[in-house]
Amino acid sequence: MILAAVAIVVAAAVVAKLIRSLRGPRPDAGRNTVVKLASRPTRPVARYRYQAGQVWTYRNRPGEKSSRLTILKVDPSGNGNIVHVHVSRVLIQNPAAPQGKSTFITHMPFTEEAIDQSVLQLVDQTEQLPPFEEGYATWKEQADKNNAGVFAIGVAKAIDGIATAFKGDRRAANRL
Repeated sequence: MILAAVAIVVAAAVVAKLIRSLRGPRPDAGRNTVVKLASRPTRPVARYRYQAGQVWTYRNRPGEKSSRLTILKVDPSGNGNIVHVHVSRVLIQNPAAPQGKSTFITHMPFTEEAIDQSVLQLVDQTEQLPPFEEGYATWKEQADKNNAGVFAIGVAKAIDGIATAFKGDRRAANRL
């Protein structure tokens, strides 16, 4: 309790000092020291071609014309950016899913080039992303150990690979 009170007092003192310095030098100050604030960042802000929340149409699989991909996150990588997406309105036979079908894929990591080759039109921008944190965390943990990669193929072909894997044809899925 005492530590919390001390922390609050110290924080208040720091804020008060910052406010005083922003007002400019005091006339009675021995030195005219002024804190300069930059009007823009001193380093360029990282800009990515794809932004979280973008919803795109893409070259999809037959029968899935209404399928969309949503950009979840973009990670810089030494080999280019990794674009993490959520794919909705797909139909994949999945014995582990309710009713034996999956209608979305929570998280898929792609190279930026693969997304470039797949997307057609930006159709929406949303603030509310589908939940993906668990899938991303699992992928990230494995990727950091060099046990997971990213898709360097089109989104539709990657979905075909997932569908093939669910059917039990691991050799065909491994050719992706």
